[in-house]
Amino acid sequence: RRVTRSVSAKAHEDYDAGAWKQDIRWTRATEYLYRTAAGAITDRHLVTPEEMETHPFYTGFQRRHGLRWIISMEISPDPHVLVALSVHRAPDKPAYSDDELARFERLARNVELALRLGIRLIQAELTNVSLGEALTRLSIGVFVLDNMGRVVFSNSAAEHSLNDGLLLRDERLTTRN
Repeated sequence: RRVTRSVSAKAHEDYDAGAWKQDIRWTRATEYLYRTAAGAITDRHLVTPEEMETHPFYTGFQRRHGLRWIISMEISPDPHVLVALSVHRAPDKPAYSDDELARFERLARNVELALRLGIRLIQAELTNVSLGEALTRLSIGVFVLDNMGRVVFSNSAAEHSLNDGLLLRDERLTTRN
């Protein structure tokens, strides 16, 4: 089932208008991450099945917006920036599995690297370094794809990452599954 943009906007408005005060996952996630070295987490790390059936956040906000499960991970593209990457799942879908947690964690690490790249590109632009030169110098792997998904540029760090879950097949970047 696809969540439409208007449902998403309504959920954000509702959350910002005060539903966040009932989000027991947020405070518990902070406490949980202080105690563990966890990467990606999901509901089962933070709330009991009974709470999911009875807590106002789940019976109100979540149900009202067609949400049930969440998978989330904090990433830090810069020492002064913290980002929480989260994906919601509808109630008619199963809870996130351990395999999905591991895949999401790999995805989140790549998002973190992409955000770092963005920050570095902005910094490079500010110092008037050409884009090609900046991409070549980066210690973060960069693949540039054309509109057909073919790799048209990669720096040396990107080429080294090909053995770490990324593959190049028929000039296209893919993951090992």
